[in-house]
Amino acid sequence: MSLRLPPLLLLGLLLTGAVLRVDGGSGGLIDPAVLRANHERWQRLPEPERDALRERWRQFHRLPSGERETLLQRAETLRRLKAGLQQRTGREPSAEDAAGELSLVVDRARRAAAVGRLEAGPAPTDANVRAALERKLIVHVTAFMNSLARRGDLDPQQLARLRSQPQSEQLRDALVRLKSEQINLYAEGVPAAEHDELLTLPPLDVAARAERRRLQQGFLGLLGQHLPLTDAERRTLGGAESWGELLEDLRDLKTPQIRALLVERGVAAERIETLLVGPICEMEREVHLLLRQRRAQATGAGGGGGAAPAPGDVPVAPR
Repeated sequence: MSLRLPPLLLLGLLLTGAVLRVDGGSGGLIDPAVLRANHERWQRLPEPERDALRERWRQFHRLPSGERETLLQRAETLRRLKAGLQQRTGREPSAEDAAGELSLVVDRARRAAAVGRLEAGPAPTDANVRAALERKLIVHVTAFMNSLARRGDLDPQQLARLRSQPQSEQLRDALVRLKSEQINLYAEGVPAAEHDELLTLPPLDVAARAERRRLQQGFLGLLGQHLPLTDAERRTLGGAESWGELLEDLRDLKTPQIRALLVERGVAAERIETLLVGPICEMEREVHLLLRQRRAQATGAGGGGGAAPAPGDVPVAPR
């Protein structure tokens, strides 16, 4: 989809994909209020418009699975964009509000794609922006899947199958696996009801919850409890322009403390350096497991084989 499309037209195309989605993230259940509202809207439509929607639905199902998944991801992005607007403004955003927010997102994407470009060079075209963002996406998804394979959560056959999928389906599976990862860390110390609620949410909603928790606590899991944020650090993180920048700022703020913690726990110097420059989720998970094992050993619960799985360690299978 071209970034040159007028924002309202782009919004309309995204809404086309959002109209008929049944989200699999909640076990196939549909919110009764949403179902009722959609039913009332359907009853008010004249028959020609119903026929047009039925034809769009048939066209959607004739698309290859990768293209269908891309449309669903765009619709999910739009839903989260509007939800974020509503949370900030306290009211239901209009189409113009959402279009303006979408324009800001596109502008940030352009700036992200232009990082490292010489100021005197030509401005990136829409095609270049999209290609640059897709390359970054592939790098992040590949790094995440490789990390899962290194620690034994994916066997070689599973990894090969995931790599053979279209990019949109790789992203979907990565998000579902990231959801499991975040729930296992997020659920440390939260009420059981909140943990159960997380299991019913789509991956991007879990990620949004994790973002808010990071702003309050810092790192997820026991690492965040061991190295809590100060008020001054929270103010510093509040100035980050993007989620990626916030994570890097958080790591920069806490690197001396993390290094001291890992040295104290006897982690090899080479491994410490690898964790401090590698994916942040991998560092969080490894330090979380290390702290949990030491805590279990200190209380006599670990025995000779390390800590037992925590209640939050519930795998979420890819759909």
